[in-house]
Formats: sequence, C-alpha cells, structure tokens
Amino acid sequence: MLGRRVVVVMVILLLSGVVTAPLAPSGVRRRLGTPGVTASPATAERSASGPRLSSGRVVQANVRVSPRRPPVVRARLGDLVELSVALGRPSTVALGEDRVESGDQDTPARFDFIADRAGAYGIRRLDDDRTVARLVVAGRGR
Repeated sequence: MLGRRVVVVMVILLLSGVVTAPLAPSGVRRRLGTPGVTASPATAERSASGPRLSSGRVVQANVRVSPRRPPVVRARLGDLVELSVALGRPSTVALGEDRVESGDQDTPARFDFIADRAGAYGIRRLDDDRTVARLVVAGRGR
C-alpha cells in the first residue's frame, strides 16, 4: 500500500516536470565555433516591462579568450549590449570597474546592459589580470 502511494507520487512529480520543462526558459545560448567576436546589431523593440530604446540597437557579441590580440566590441550610446565571454577555465571577468561576472569552460560570463557612458572599457579576466577584449562605446552621432 505504501509502495503504491510512493509510486503514484513519483509519477505525478515526473509528469509535472515533463509539462513545465518546455515552459521554463533555459538560459542557454548557442556557442560559436569560431574565435573572436561575432556581433549582430538589430533594431531594439522593448516591451513595456523593459527599458524602452527609441534609437538604440541590440549589439550581441560572443568573445572567446584566446592568446591573440583582444577583439574589440563596438557599440553606441543607447545600445543594448549583450556580451558573452567564453572562458577556458573557471574565472571571473570584469567589464570596466563596476560589472563583474563569473564563468567556466561550460558556462560563459554574460553581461547585459544599456550603454549609457561613452568610452573604451577593458574586459579583464581577474585571476591573471589579462585583458581578453575591449568594449568601445561611441557617441550617438558616430
């Protein structure tokens, strides 16, 4: 009797997981096989729940840490920057002075923000203080 109840509860839990799994966001993005940065700007249409960008773009960049010269990601003021840094080992990455994210060989460090200050910012791996990429934010007219 108790065994049947346990089996019924397990089946209910399994079915609820099967039903809810496709509804939940996975948070996994496709990894690129080529080194460097791939950027794809697009027009940003934001919903009422998120920030509204009237003239900004979405700049998506995937950066791989490589021994070569650090790649440069370019954005303009008002752009939504979605930056992913693929690391070869567990590390912490800093973007400028105020944004810090962690990642490892399976999970890249991710930065999502609106570019609100013009300038050049280093993207550094903190464990060896190595610059792995640069973000250059230009003014609106450039």
